[in-house]
Amino acid sequence: MKSPSRKQLESWAEDYLKGTISEEDKKALEGWYLSMPDAEIEWKDEETASAEILQSKIFRAVQQKVGHSKKNGSSEKYRRIALRISEVAAILVLLVGIGLFIRPRRSVVKVPDVAREAKAADVQPGTTKATLTLANGRRIILDSMQAINVKKVNGHLCIMDKSGIVTYLDDTTQLYSTLVTHRGEQAPPLILADGTKIWVNAASTLHFPLIFKGSTREVSLSGEAYFEVAKDPAHPFIVNTGTDKVEVLGTHFDVKAYNDEPSAYATLLEGAICLTNGRNTVRLAPGQQGKVNSKGNISVRNVDPGESVAWLHGQLTMQNMDVTAFLNEVSRWYDVNVVYNGKAPVLSFSGFLNKQVPLSRVLEALNANGVHCTLKEKTIVVSGE
Repeated sequence: MKSPSRKQLESWAEDYLKGTISEEDKKALEGWYLSMPDAEIEWKDEETASAEILQSKIFRAVQQKVGHSKKNGSSEKYRRIALRISEVAAILVLLVGIGLFIRPRRSVVKVPDVAREAKAADVQPGTTKATLTLANGRRIILDSMQAINVKKVNGHLCIMDKSGIVTYLDDTTQLYSTLVTHRGEQAPPLILADGTKIWVNAASTLHFPLIFKGSTREVSLSGEAYFEVAKDPAHPFIVNTGTDKVEVLGTHFDVKAYNDEPSAYATLLEGAICLTNGRNTVRLAPGQQGKVNSKGNISVRNVDPGESVAWLHGQLTMQNMDVTAFLNEVSRWYDVNVVYNGKAPVLSFSGFLNKQVPLSRVLEALNANGVHCTLKEKTIVVSGE
């Protein structure tokens, strides 16, 4: 069948999610799914197979459309299309039911074909929540997916919440404030007074002024955040992560700098950034990732930048990720600890897991692929080699 346009795909996706899609459009949508090339996935359960392969097809197809649109359209169009991935992923959850997907890189990934028992003590995924502490000590709990805006109204600085309610702030709030997410939390979008948009991942801390003053716009980050920086050539935007610094004029990028991990990363989606550690500085182009190791050395490699912001779209990425690094992500999102009996398995995967599923689903997928782990209260125990 003829491939639908991006606009048609988005329209079908929205109608499907709302439950208003017509039978004719639904058949067309599913027909398009089935017309895509088969994924390299092998399943034991035939009924599950068709749905899971369907999921793989649509995800790869949408990724291709996003990449094409990025090359031929504006940055804003690319951002909007990228956000559609999360909507399409929601459709896939409805179609597949199991709610998770792993795409193999070298070997076939297995999904258990046995009936799943109800987990009485399962761990649920994290939620949208964060705590904003102002310079005067006042705390504001952010618990909605709606963006929080810092702006001026009638000449006064304020924060506008999800309901449009305005909270006026006093002059002391022009000093640095702090946005904190604990394990099991992901912050709603934060829009600063200069128009910069920031999404903060789990177990992270963002230190920033509600109003930028001086020749630069500087924030400090521990953890991970995605930035869409408002362009202002006269006032460069700088992200400090301790010994590392990312400097931009206006661009889209992800910074990952957790204190409990040996390396920090900066991944560029659009524009240009400079990554600095001491005397070492590198300039990144779109699609490149800079890595700073424990010795302060910087290396650069080409990556699929969408993998670095998968967390923003409801996914845990396993793209070329080792087991330890992946379980660090799981630990932060599900607020659990991880211990190893012996050495961590020397395995690596490529694929994605829906991070809105209970933890038991994630562990089932890992166990089915050779990572033997069990959940004991709030601790994942991983058996070594």
